[in-house]
Amino acid sequence: MVHRMACEYAKTHGEKPPSPTTVREICRAMPASVVCMAREGEKAWRNKFEPINRHESHEPNERWQMDHCKLDILVIDLQSGEVLGRPWLTVALATYSRAVMGYHLSLYEPNSMSVCLTLRQAIWKKPIAEWPMCGIPKQLHLDQGKDFTSRHIEQVSTDMGIILIFATPYLARAKGKIERFWRTLNEQLWCELPGYVGPSVKERPSEVVPSLTLGEVERYLVAYFLAVYHSRPHTTTGEPPSVRWQKPGFEPKCLSVYARWIYCLR
Repeated sequence: MVHRMACEYAKTHGEKPPSPTTVREICRAMPASVVCMAREGEKAWRNKFEPINRHESHEPNERWQMDHCKLDILVIDLQSGEVLGRPWLTVALATYSRAVMGYHLSLYEPNSMSVCLTLRQAIWKKPIAEWPMCGIPKQLHLDQGKDFTSRHIEQVSTDMGIILIFATPYLARAKGKIERFWRTLNEQLWCELPGYVGPSVKERPSEVVPSLTLGEVERYLVAYFLAVYHSRPHTTTGEPPSVRWQKPGFEPKCLSVYARWIYCLR
């Protein structure tokens, strides 16, 4: 069919029709990216071949990635024992150290306020000595969801002097560090707790018996951050996130100038 179309095209333009062998060799020599675009469409091409600027930070708080994830674990109501569903987790992750700067856990769909509450915790000093991470980032790397592109977040970032960088839409690897973090939570924390349903919708068990409340899930999450995630060497950086964040000579950006803004997020 391709040879026939080539011959018709050549005839229309007054050229000599190519032989079947010539057409076959041209087809075989076509780049894999072109073949993927033609056969599988733009989305598949973007996932496999679209070039991405993989930014590597050079100091703590240079850039944070933020995202939401609906957790693969069910929680129950403390009083009635009724299953409430799967909670949402918003996380700010430092790309240089891979440290968790802040989080927000809720049963409600995330919005711009979820982002601000996460930022507030991430920026402010924690009341836990084992969690020293704080400060104001130079850049925030976000996806293009309406909660991240809202006027609220735009105004907050302007007031704080934070540069917003938006990832390519519908491309998970554009925010690879935090996407890998969600997988780490599944493999090292949620899978060991009651109520875990797994990441695959098709392979989820028909019967799951959850027994944890939202508060208990949060306690497990914080304990994992402090006792495991922050204290164990990261496979990419080779250093524990808590050690790498406390780079010699690094001082977090002063918060006193922005105290009024932080107060407004309460």
